[in-house]
Amino acid sequence: MQTTAQLVFRTSRGGTRTVTIGQPLASVTQSVLDGAASSIIAAQPFDETVGNLEELQSATRVTVIRTPIVY
Repeated sequence: MQTTAQLVFRTSRGGTRTVTIGQPLASVTQSVLDGAASSIIAAQPFDETVGNLEELQSATRVTVIRTPIVY
C-alpha cells in the first residue's frame, strides 16, 4: 500500500499543477499543508510556461494498493 499527498495549485495562466508528496504524515494538518504550500509557491520551482503557482486549490491523501496480476 502506498500513500501520497497530492497538492493541486492554481496557476497564473488559469491552469493547475499537481505536486505529489510521498509518505505524508498520518497526522498532517491544514496548517502544515498551508505552510508547505506557501513554501512551494515562494520557491516557484517549475517552468513558468504553465504559469506561476498562485494558490493551493486542494489537498488530497491518496492510498493505492497494487496487486500483481502476473507473477
